[in-house]
Amino acid sequence: MVQLNYHIREVTIESLQYTDSVVKTVNEAYQTGDSWTKARDTFDFDVPRTNAEEINGLIKENVCNKKTHILIYVFDTTNEEKSVIGTLLASYPNDKGESEFTLLSVAPQYQSKGIGGQLMEYMFNRIKLMGATTVVLDLLDNRIDLVAWYKKLGFIEVGKKEFKWRGNTIAGVSSLLMKKGI
Repeated sequence: MVQLNYHIREVTIESLQYTDSVVKTVNEAYQTGDSWTKARDTFDFDVPRTNAEEINGLIKENVCNKKTHILIYVFDTTNEEKSVIGTLLASYPNDKGESEFTLLSVAPQYQSKGIGGQLMEYMFNRIKLMGATTVVLDLLDNRIDLVAWYKKLGFIEVGKKEFKWRGNTIAGVSSLLMKKGI
């Protein structure tokens, strides 16, 4: 059995070289049948969750303007070649001390190995240092396994709202709002 070695860190401008790996990881986590976190079964969307232009823009914004969000990667360092196997994007806290996050993904072949939980812990610690007191997320309310996972991490349900995908309301799909004090 090969032991998995990984490293979690915030992106730097050098992280641009990993964009293709990031796009693949995110899209597989959100869209393939091999992933327990996939959203594809919830509604029919025919566009990827992200693309190179979006990821490169997030990296450049993160490096140049660290007042809006942090982008965190998990690197597989088992072999000589590093590849990105997980991602998370968190906002800087607002005036209420709330930080939202999105783009949490772990490549399907690395799921259920504790990486997502470690990524969340990294984010909790990092945004707490920035002044956050609460973490906020919204996710599709019919993603029962994910809701249970977030509850296991200490999140509580606080409401629902219409689900929007790229500015469009998706009929019959709701977002569950969850919060966790840190």
